[in-house]
Amino acid sequence: MKVLFLLEIVILNQTSEDQAALYRLNADFNPLHIDPNFAKAAKFGKPILHGLCFLGISAKLISDKFGSYDEIKCRFTGSVYPGETLKIVCWKDSSNTIIFQTWVVERKSLVISNAALKLINTGSSKL
Repeated sequence: MKVLFLLEIVILNQTSEDQAALYRLNADFNPLHIDPNFAKAAKFGKPILHGLCFLGISAKLISDKFGSYDEIKCRFTGSVYPGETLKIVCWKDSSNTIIFQTWVVERKSLVISNAALKLINTGSSKL
C-alpha cells in the first residue's frame, strides 16, 4: 500500500515556566516535575514536564489545525523543561492520519517520535 503525504505543517508553541506546577493540578505528585533538588538528584538540571503534558499540548495544537481525533500513539524520546518552545512537525497522509514529531527548539532535541493521530471522519476537513 502506497501512502501519499499531502502536506507538512510546522507548529511552534512556547510552554510556560509554570507549566509543571499547573499540570500538577491533574494529580501529578511526582516530585521530579516540581522539586529542583529531586530533579538534580535524578540528573536533570531542573524539574521537567510530565510526558503527558507535552503530548497533550502537541495533540491540542494538531487538533486545532486538522480537527478532532479519536486515537493517538507515540514514543517519548526526551524531556522538556518548563519554558521551552515545542516545535511540532506533522504530515497528513491520504488515510486521514497525522504523523508527527515534537522537538524542543532551544536544545534541538526530539522528545516525541513515531507518533500518529487518527482523525475522526466528519465529512469535512479543516485543511
